[in-house]
Amino acid sequence: MHNTDTKKQSILRKFKTRTLKNIWEEGENIFAENNIKNIFSLQKENSQTVYIKGEVKAHGKIYTPSLYYDLTKNYVEVFTCSCQHDKKGPCSHITALLISIVDKFYTKEKNTLDFKTLNSGTAVSFFKNFMKNNNITGSSYITFKIKISDDKKIFLTNFHILSSSRMKKIGFGQFFSKFFNSFLEKGTFTEYLEEKEYLNFEEHSYAFLNILENYFRYNRDKINEKRFLELPNFLLPSLLPLFPYLCQNYITKEKEPEILISLKNNFIVFEIKDFKKWKYLENDYLYYKDENNFIKFIFFPKYEIKKRFLNYFALNSHHTFCCSDINLETVVSALRKIVKIKFSDEIISKYYIPEKIESGILITGEDEGVSAAPVIVYDGRTKEQIEKTVLSDKNLESRLLKKAENYISRNTFLNRKAFPFYSNSSLFQFLSHDMLKTPPDFHILFNENMKDARFASGHITLENVLEGDKIKIKIISDTFSGREIAEIFQIFSKSRRKYYQLKNNSFLLVKDFDSLRLYWKLLCLNASYEEILKGEFYRPDIFYFYVNNISFNSMNMKNFIGNFSPEGFSLRDYQNYGVNWLLNMKAKNWSGILSDGTALGKKLEILTFLYLQNSKSRLPNLILTHDTLEIADWEKEVQKFYKNINYKIIDKVLKEEENTFLNFSKGEIIFTTYQLFAKNSSLFKKIKFENIILSKSEYLKDLKPSVFKHILKIKRNTAYALTNLPISFLINEIWWIISAAVPDYFPDFETFRERYFPKPNIKIKALIKHLFLRREKSSVEKELPQKIEKNIFFLLEKKQRKVYDAVLYKYKNSFNSSKNKKQIFYKTFYELKNIALIPLITALDTNDKTKYIKFKKVSEVFTALCKNRYKTIVISETTSFFKINGRFFEKFFVEKIIDYDTSAEEIERLIEEFNKGKIDALFISSKVKLPKFKFYNVDAVIYTDPWHTENIEKYIENNGLKSIIIYNFYALDTIEEKIYKLKSEKNISNFNFSEDEILKFLE
Repeated sequence: MHNTDTKKQSILRKFKTRTLKNIWEEGENIFAENNIKNIFSLQKENSQTVYIKGEVKAHGKIYTPSLYYDLTKNYVEVFTCSCQHDKKGPCSHITALLISIVDKFYTKEKNTLDFKTLNSGTAVSFFKNFMKNNNITGSSYITFKIKISDDKKIFLTNFHILSSSRMKKIGFGQFFSKFFNSFLEKGTFTEYLEEKEYLNFEEHSYAFLNILENYFRYNRDKINEKRFLELPNFLLPSLLPLFPYLCQNYITKEKEPEILISLKNNFIVFEIKDFKKWKYLENDYLYYKDENNFIKFIFFPKYEIKKRFLNYFALNSHHTFCCSDINLETVVSALRKIVKIKFSDEIISKYYIPEKIESGILITGEDEGVSAAPVIVYDGRTKEQIEKTVLSDKNLESRLLKKAENYISRNTFLNRKAFPFYSNSSLFQFLSHDMLKTPPDFHILFNENMKDARFASGHITLENVLEGDKIKIKIISDTFSGREIAEIFQIFSKSRRKYYQLKNNSFLLVKDFDSLRLYWKLLCLNASYEEILKGEFYRPDIFYFYVNNISFNSMNMKNFIGNFSPEGFSLRDYQNYGVNWLLNMKAKNWSGILSDGTALGKKLEILTFLYLQNSKSRLPNLILTHDTLEIADWEKEVQKFYKNINYKIIDKVLKEEENTFLNFSKGEIIFTTYQLFAKNSSLFKKIKFENIILSKSEYLKDLKPSVFKHILKIKRNTAYALTNLPISFLINEIWWIISAAVPDYFPDFETFRERYFPKPNIKIKALIKHLFLRREKSSVEKELPQKIEKNIFFLLEKKQRKVYDAVLYKYKNSFNSSKNKKQIFYKTFYELKNIALIPLITALDTNDKTKYIKFKKVSEVFTALCKNRYKTIVISETTSFFKINGRFFEKFFVEKIIDYDTSAEEIERLIEEFNKGKIDALFISSKVKLPKFKFYNVDAVIYTDPWHTENIEKYIENNGLKSIIIYNFYALDTIEEKIYKLKSEKNISNFNFSEDEILKFLE
């Protein structure tokens, strides 16, 4: 009889092949004797890897095996055990742990191992439901206290739920065997929260509850008679990051052991300040407990010095080492990473102990010339300048010195020899060109003999103050004169340098100030040579924001807050960066413009940002779109990624009695168009929004003035405009975009136009650059899938719809009475698809086809692709679509068309020019038979209709190195939409339809 091989058996068999036979049998025996306890599993949100740890009793000892299990491969990736198993493969304790988890976690229903992930367990569900059922509004948090017994066991106790509005007591019977059992005065912890200035306690509470839930499934006996929860040491690393936020008696301020190292009678002595208050725990931790039972943990990793300190903690006395038995430099280097170290006067007198170590270049002047050599710099001094033995970090020295030796070229500093300069001119070439490649922590040092060459270094800063409607700007330097600064500015405008050789042969280095930023600031401020020379000038107050915030630009975030992803999906790295950019801008209460290239996921970044904001704000959010079809695109994104987010769509003019429709819940998203918002403005005027999102903001300038005025009056905390165009293409739209997102940043339009038009220049870009985040498709190519397909649906114009319905009605009658139904269908098919594309053979007015909706939609996408420099192929069954004398295709490469009349030689030439980058766009008829050539480096393909696409796709080659965006356009409620649905269902690319399928097209 053939036995069915289940996945459970497969998992065990796969692991058994990695285990020695006797080891596997021993593991089975341990499992059979039920000697595995305290199994703990932890699966991070959206991760397919589960961390599992347990305690195994064998031969009278307790071992702690752990492993990482990959759910997608059903495979143990990494394993380790405290038994220090030195044979090939896993030990018996790992084996017993795996057998146990397969036994406990395997479910027949799902035929797989079933682990509960973070943010989805019953603990969190209970927490959320409890808040809801008890009408507790605002953020709610779990709080507790830590107690450590004399035998160094850790307990959690005094559990509460704390709400920003009121507190609730939870009975033990309701949650985790009567988990919460006491009450807390609100004041103390509230003050603690305000002191921390941390808003995301609710999420930490969810994580805390899930970790405990996983633990409690197999450890309910860990709650003692005092209702204290015993916390095993192996769980400490998981919970420790949550303690500063949720634990009432955790010391949040910096608190670490302070070690005094002294020298007495040829012995090195280590003393820990307040050593009685610092205790050693297993599992690499020390803890501190003060007289009020406030507690602090620090990580104290395993290495040789830790083993020596174990005796110290056991003896509670000074710990001494003979000088010959210890390398003091090694010990200091290791301890400095985790504790504060102080040195006695005897140690300081014998050793030089630098606080800061950097790499640098020493310039030395000799009779025969000048040379440069790599050096290690200790607190600004070289080793040659220090007489004492240097007590420092040898590993850091080695890394820095290697960097110093290799940063210029292979031949430079070969074997640590000096790099010679035979004249001041060659030295200047080194300083002004090679030094551009140096790391930011490099120092340039000059010895005493080089002083005569005047190698001056100093700071340049800009100070400003508002005086009425003007801003007064002063150029200040601690070393350089106004003439030298003006000369630096002139030199830098021609070449980018760190060092500057002035007319008097002096060499200047601008320290602690990025020369490029200085240059762009002065350039944007339009500072003249005379003004720089004078060191003081005035500008309109519009420059105040720019001057004071230039250091915070779109690609230089101060804080990367974290990785966020919707459930079941993962954001790409650049999308995570975009979400963090929005969060950083929000943290500073700044508005901005997200102008990533087309099809890079701006909608998903915005929705993730708004989702994260929901727990922090009670105000609703508003997303304004160009038209109602765009609202449908947003709704698809919400349904795909954030199904539980609250949203409303306003797609009509509301009546006065419908104002109850405008009662919004906390963090709710409202979708409407620019025009509908203006028409409903009387109902919106009393509502304040947390964030407003201006989608397709490049079209703001096309709105009626009255509509735009209503947008400016929206009450909001912040606003973020979306566009897929770079700044260089937004000069004509920039006033409308910036004014809508950041009101009052620019002066009124007339004043703005007088100052900066008709020749807007780089000064405008510099003035607004810090408000923009822009990523090109080429810069994130590696993160994108090989193919991104975007289907764009639209409604026919009224005239087109009437003609389409009339033709369909006419042919339905003839179809029902005809014997050759397939012939009738193809005749119908031909005419209907042309009406859906552009009404070429109908009675419609075809003189101006640019007014038809498909042409408008294709034109919008194609224009955006061209402005983003995407190499694009536009494919249509009929090239008449390309030959319209409209304002779009006439502008972009109309002559690059491949149709029936194009010769084979011309086709070959056009494809070759496209592949070499001489042509950015090609228009191709899908019916043309192309020669055996491939299209390389294609960024985007636009199919204006769904016919014969397979004829072209086989010629596009990307080798997996480039991502291609495919745009398909479908007219709703037409034969195009029905073809799309059928092709999607059956995954077909040809037109061999059955009679039943033909009938469906004509329904």
